[in-house]
Amino acid sequence: MKTSLLISTAMATALVTGCLDKAGSTSPSGSSQASGAESSRPLYRSHFVGMTALATGTNASKLLEVWGLTASQDLRKQALDKIAKTPFQLWQKSLPSGAVDRPELIRPLLDDLLTAESYVELNGKSANYDSVLAVQLDQAHASVWETNLWQLLASWKFAKPQTLGGGKTGWETRGNGITFQLQRREKWLLAGWSLGRFPKSIR
Repeated sequence: MKTSLLISTAMATALVTGCLDKAGSTSPSGSSQASGAESSRPLYRSHFVGMTALATGTNASKLLEVWGLTASQDLRKQALDKIAKTPFQLWQKSLPSGAVDRPELIRPLLDDLLTAESYVELNGKSANYDSVLAVQLDQAHASVWETNLWQLLASWKFAKPQTLGGGKTGWETRGNGITFQLQRREKWLLAGWSLGRFPKSIR
């Protein structure tokens, strides 16, 4: 379970890094050609029910015992602290001059990815790198995600986010050829990114 989550995080990091690297050379309209089969097949897709749900399972006692060990907690903290610093380290050369590292904004979001139910779908070049992360959150945690991602993208010199139209709750911003969009749909928060003008994955 934890391995699956770490794989998801690593895949997301690798994909968005590639997206940033190609932003300067790929048109927003996504002019690359690909076969129908290739364009419709995600690079990676996962569903994690979250530790909160796993803890209620009939076979959860051993899992919770290991999960609660001091050594497990220390390892978990060290791993998440490092992951929170990874995006800026990987993307720094692709971000505009003056972009600032803000791992403290990412770190609490990683805790939610461990505890909450989530879905990840990552697409490649043939789909303009359209990708989405959906996390089931209560109002308080969703507000933290929205605030932290807004501040993070501002520190990375993305444009000021614009409120979504069409009755949707959320906002969209663009920087360095990347479109990032956040939506809130009832109990779900969706974060999507793309080299196109609008992340198709969260329409």
